Amino acid sequence: MRYGIRGEFSGLRLRALQLGAWPKRLHMRIRGPFAQKGHRDATRMSEAVAREAQLAAGRSGWKPIPRARVAVEMRFFSKHAAIPALHNLVKAYLDPLRGIAFADDRQVGCLVAVSWRPPPPLSNRDREEENSVFITVERFADCVRRFDACHALLDNTEFRDANNVLMDDENESRSRSGWNDDEQFDDRWLQKSDLPEETRAGWRRMNLTRLQEQLLAGNRIGWRDRPGGAPPRMAPVGFLWRRQAHPLRFGIDLPGLPGRGESDAFRAQALERVRAVSERWRDRGRLIVPVELDVQVPEQPGPTTDLDNVMRRYVAPAITGELLSEPDSYLHGYRIYRVKQAPAKERPISVKVMSQGAIQRFEELMDKISKAAEEWLRTI
Repeated sequence: MRYGIRGEFSGLRLRALQLGAWPKRLHMRIRGPFAQKGHRDATRMSEAVAREAQLAAGRSGWKPIPRARVAVEMRFFSKHAAIPALHNLVKAYLDPLRGIAFADDRQVGCLVAVSWRPPPPLSNRDREEENSVFITVERFADCVRRFDACHALLDNTEFRDANNVLMDDENESRSRSGWNDDEQFDDRWLQKSDLPEETRAGWRRMNLTRLQEQLLAGNRIGWRDRPGGAPPRMAPVGFLWRRQAHPLRFGIDLPGLPGRGESDAFRAQALERVRAVSERWRDRGRLIVPVELDVQVPEQPGPTTDLDNVMRRYVAPAITGELLSEPDSYLHGYRIYRVKQAPAKERPISVKVMSQGAIQRFEELMDKISKAAEEWLRTI
């Protein structure tokens, strides 16, 4: 099995039991208009987050974690399309959790954020009081254990075949990523037709949208995307867990985290590397579809930089500035987490660009595995 987990019956049963024994989590929901730092509603929003967090902690018996790492998930649901960029929203909702869910932002070892907004024709700013953000906090170790348990069960042929969990997911991925470049981008019949240029442009744009969606559909969250990197027992071959940058598949390696006084140079290098990926695709490389990111931040000696700042200051500006064509393309969601890597001269930040909904599909797959594990335990 991939993680070195033995495939005996007792080991699988233990993994299934781990999925059924959910550890303690902190859940909260905050209603009202979204606000980023510096907005006129930021103070009111911050107070609402702190208040809901305290109530949730009281209900669940959650105590602030002083030193251990945590995993945080935020899901924003908006009633109108004109909301701040996701990477700017997260900071405003993360800060009020200090002292209630955890002691310091640098404890966050995995941060997931996704936003849902209606298309412009259905957008209604008068309903922004109905906006909601759902926040979940758990121990980082529990997040990793759940990831390992799900993938260990998927590695078992008998469990996988009996439940068709992986098969359904793979079939969907293949159907989403299948495309024919000649069929979709052959403009010869357009040139021969007497269609107005506006119609031709619309057809080309539709085909470009389809191509980009199908290209990105091949990038999914898999076993190499494990928070924390390679498991300790696999440390000797930890290099297997390092993702390979591939510009034709929108896999990008950014420079390692900058030291003191190196931020400007880091931003310039990050922009240059993202621009190089976009230029490889020429006129097709500027994305016009919403995207999601899976970002691995390697552990480095010295002071720890919190993940929110890594995304907000470095990763998101490079991606949105050089790869996305706003407003059609925007950052719909991201998953950023720390990984341990073998000692090396360069520890790049690995960025995988995925299609909209990739994070949701991953979470749904984990839920399917959990439910299948419960049924499986009843039959053994």
